[in-house]
Amino acid sequence: MSTRCAIVRGVWNRARVTATPGDRPERSVYRVRRAYFARSLGRVAVVAAVLMLLATVCLALSAPGLLTSALVVLTTVALTITAVITVSVVLPPTLIQLDRQGFRASKRYSSGRRHADWDEVQGAASQEGPNGWVLMLQMSDGGHTAVPLSLADASPVTVEQDVRDRLDDAHGYRPLS
Repeated sequence: MSTRCAIVRGVWNRARVTATPGDRPERSVYRVRRAYFARSLGRVAVVAAVLMLLATVCLALSAPGLLTSALVVLTTVALTITAVITVSVVLPPTLIQLDRQGFRASKRYSSGRRHADWDEVQGAASQEGPNGWVLMLQMSDGGHTAVPLSLADASPVTVEQDVRDRLDDAHGYRPLS
């Protein structure tokens, strides 16, 4: 019970009430931060450069065919991975998408149910885990969806508030005035 109270206290301290439902766009798309991929791009690019250098040296020194072939294959794989990560830096994948009907979470970055209508969602709470903030969407059937807000391109408070506002609208809740 104390854990639940701590989570609720954290959520209420972080949440804010928006003025009107009309302020929100029809659809909100939150993508994975570019920095997440940029860090990976740097590491893979260094590995690809080292492999390319080794393959070039082996070709120049007429090293045994098996070693040279292996280095060329590894270099090709590293360059392919570098290209894929570069595309992800330019156009990051979607983390979670919200609209008036419900949400759709990424298969790769979230756990639990991937999509649901707002009628099926009982509540939303965020909690801080070992890897940062995680948004937990509780379903009416007992299931859940966990979305890592630490990967979002927007602040965790913004994403959480957008989810809460859409959930409140779907259930007919209005701010007290």
